[in-house]
Amino acid sequence: MPWDSTELRVATINGGQLVERRRLLGDPDVAVQSPAWVDHHTLAAISDATGWWNPWLVPLDGAATQILSEATEWGQPLWMVGWRTLQRVRDGLLVATRGDPESCSLVLLDPHTGVTTPLDAPVSYVESFATDGHTVTGYGESSTVTGAIFQIDINSGTTHIL
Repeated sequence: MPWDSTELRVATINGGQLVERRRLLGDPDVAVQSPAWVDHHTLAAISDATGWWNPWLVPLDGAATQILSEATEWGQPLWMVGWRTLQRVRDGLLVATRGDPESCSLVLLDPHTGVTTPLDAPVSYVESFATDGHTVTGYGESSTVTGAIFQIDINSGTTHIL
């Protein structure tokens, strides 16, 4: 299963062929999910290399470094194609889910400093989300909100249920 073992690989496309293929992160005992470009030469991804799904910075030279080392999950089992737990937003920041399955919230993460800023979602469990770089739209629930689609403006911090 993809949460047991996956690899993050890159390649150059030359004449419709993949050349210079290489593995950047992951191995038979490590899983990787939700890669996102931070800039033209660096990816961020979630990996369970330490036993916890935590965020990593992965330059194309392959010298991956852990952004944060926490005893909490930044990833979840990806039961559906297209689910992501990490995505790039404005100014090279990342938006990600953080927490266990019962209480999974959204945070902004600076991949270079490891500084996190909680996003004030109207739910205590975020199941999935997408972003256009300035707005985060997600689906989640809480003890007071059942199955809601919400939207957060990253610049102003305003939140509302759609």
